[in-house]
Amino acid sequence: MASKKLEEAINILLQFKNSEGAGVISRDELAFDSTPSPSPPPLPPPIREPLRALEPAAPYQSSQPQSCSSRSAQPQSCSSRSAQPQSCSSRSAQPQPCSSRSGTGRWNNFESSYRRVVSSIRGVAGNTATEMKRKMPAYDVPDYRPKRAKLPSWTHAFFCLAGTNDDRVPTNRAARECLILAGLGEKKIQITNVDCSTAEFHVKLIESFPKLEFCGGFELMRCIPQTRQLELIKSPVCHSPRLLRSYMGAAKVYIRPIQENIDIEMMEPRNDVNVSELMQVCLRCNNEFPLDLLRSHLDQCGQESELTLPLEPSSSASSTPSFSPIHSPPASQEVDANESYVKTFTSMLDVVTHLQNFIDDTNVFYLSVRREDLLASALAGINSASFSPIKQLEVEFLGEEAVDGGGVKREFFRLLAYEVKLFMCVGKKNCYELRHDTPGLQANKFERLGLLMSASLAHGGSGFPFFSLSVYDYICGKEIRDIDIDIESMPNGEAFYLLKEIQDMTDDLAFQKALSDHCDILFSTGFSKPICNVTIADKEEITRVVALHHTLLQCLAELDQLKKGLRSLGVLSIIEENKNIMKPFFMYYPDNCITADKLKDLLRAHFAEKGTNTRKLQEEAYSYFIRLLDECKDSPVAPNDLSIQDVLVFFTGSDVIPPLGFTPRPSLYFDEFIAYPFASTCALSLTLPIKYEEYSKFKEKMVYGFKNHGGFGKV
Repeated sequence: MASKKLEEAINILLQFKNSEGAGVISRDELAFDSTPSPSPPPLPPPIREPLRALEPAAPYQSSQPQSCSSRSAQPQSCSSRSAQPQSCSSRSAQPQPCSSRSGTGRWNNFESSYRRVVSSIRGVAGNTATEMKRKMPAYDVPDYRPKRAKLPSWTHAFFCLAGTNDDRVPTNRAARECLILAGLGEKKIQITNVDCSTAEFHVKLIESFPKLEFCGGFELMRCIPQTRQLELIKSPVCHSPRLLRSYMGAAKVYIRPIQENIDIEMMEPRNDVNVSELMQVCLRCNNEFPLDLLRSHLDQCGQESELTLPLEPSSSASSTPSFSPIHSPPASQEVDANESYVKTFTSMLDVVTHLQNFIDDTNVFYLSVRREDLLASALAGINSASFSPIKQLEVEFLGEEAVDGGGVKREFFRLLAYEVKLFMCVGKKNCYELRHDTPGLQANKFERLGLLMSASLAHGGSGFPFFSLSVYDYICGKEIRDIDIDIESMPNGEAFYLLKEIQDMTDDLAFQKALSDHCDILFSTGFSKPICNVTIADKEEITRVVALHHTLLQCLAELDQLKKGLRSLGVLSIIEENKNIMKPFFMYYPDNCITADKLKDLLRAHFAEKGTNTRKLQEEAYSYFIRLLDECKDSPVAPNDLSIQDVLVFFTGSDVIPPLGFTPRPSLYFDEFIAYPFASTCALSLTLPIKYEEYSKFKEKMVYGFKNHGGFGKV
């Protein structure tokens, strides 16, 4: 308010600078000099009346001297809050005469106001008098312009995801570290102007996350309150920083690629971003679409969703039909007639996705195991009081340099299934039963095994596909009297050879003699009929009794304890209600095995620019690699016992494609400085050397690397 009145007073003074009687307003009086100047001249008559309007009504005038602005009865300075009497400009505690005049006449009040106006003008600009004199003509008053207002800015946390199908907040510590190392993850981004255009906003995001430029468009998401589930932020909020600021508050904004997963291992050079329009080319049909419509277009795009690896290095990547990683049995297969349930799940993928909703990603259980004694160390680790099946599981191999970003867990569950089959089961290939183990029952070993099986399913493990059909039927809750036993699935032993011997017998005497030679096997089942009274008519009953005893009944206690462990996370109920869907997790299916053709389709090769010498070497190494895979496929005996599973295990940690598949899609790279293959199981990448000119030398190094890596960080 004071500055406004001061400006009005200046205008009044200048308005009459050339009028009659205004000559007393000289340039010296308005000069903005910091040096002391004499008292202002008396108020000229022509401006007496206009200035009067600016003077507030005079209060009751006391006969005592007062300061200029104080309302106290004691004389004080103009700006001091002290209770001691002071002059207007002095800091002394002693009373001094005030420089202002007081009187009863209104002219004295206006004259005092006039003097204060001129003194204020000198005091305001006194510090910059020299500069202003150079620029101003005579009698000009400096232009007191306010400072230019700053543009409204906004600093917020943005989190860039790597997968096109990521719909949950990544809380796993190792996964976050991988994203950060890849230039993704969480970053604070400052938007200097919240009213910027949509294109400028997107350019700012790409500058902060350069890999967004090569993923075929991106979209913004938010976390649903009280959950870890993500949902899309709809237009126009997602394209306006001002609307987004109001909509999100302090919550993070998540950025998800639309068309292609972002490579989380290797960063490519970033080109200049030119976003003149918010249009993006579809990588399937090469047509442009607005970003808001791109995802809906992908669902209806006529071509296949997966860009596959070319069969020949010189050919371009083409789309091929995707394959299901885990196949259910044929629809024609009979289902138990007693099933009256309503099927909740349609695939193994739905089951795993359902179970992952129960995993608390913020609460992690760290399991340390030894590769040389993995089963024992794993069973001992989950016996800890801090273990819970709902905790996020992170695995560490002692003595190996690896952070569990997914690959370590896949390696652990694969080796766990192998050692369970080796040390806790008995039987033939793909037809195993649990081994009878009384000390193990007392130690609840099989219940802990059930807990590990549930954890494997919830964390996307490849399962334990080696049990016999009779074992799986019992796990599903089928009554023993209704379980059919296949003789061929029995473990090799005396009981198996006895049943094979009597299978084709038709003579009673030969039948009785065979049973007499193995009477201990027959009597251990509880069969009490004297052998001398046995006839060929009893052969079917004896065959079923012996087979049932040596497959299920001798390990019935172990199976019951295993089912108790499977009750965690509700896995046992899911198995009982979805028998056919869950079979591939416990039983062998040939369709689930990895083949050379599937591996070629799975990998996506990254080549250098066409026409370069590096590209030529990469294509040659790639042709060698394809030739090696074909030899594993076509030859009855793989080269030096190398199998397709060995190659898949090397860069994924799994020997089959898990129910959830692999995210991100596995990538194939080339390096001229390495001698052996190099892999990252978390980033799902395989790097091949390009320094070998002969296929024989290349195959030698590849076979040695794939078969003798020895663990993480060891090649």
